[in-house]
Amino acid sequence: MSKHSKTLQHILNAATRTVRYADVKAMLEHAGFELRQGGGSGVKFYHPGHRRYLMFHSPHPSPEIKGGALVAVREFCKAHKELFK
Repeated sequence: MSKHSKTLQHILNAATRTVRYADVKAMLEHAGFELRQGGGSGVKFYHPGHRRYLMFHSPHPSPEIKGGALVAVREFCKAHKELFK
């Protein structure tokens, strides 16, 4: 199982409370997403082939995504599993 597959499984696990931003970023970029900085700490990941956006606030000062941002990432990944094959 690749590192990106493990990251996806970790995100989809309902018991997961935190995930490293660097791992999520790497997984999304591997799947073809482009990082587009939003305003302030907001980040947008755009998939040009499928015209899909994932937007959330990047974590700071901690390097881990948690709370509402993790829920947003988890729901996006569940809804668009075809992008991560």
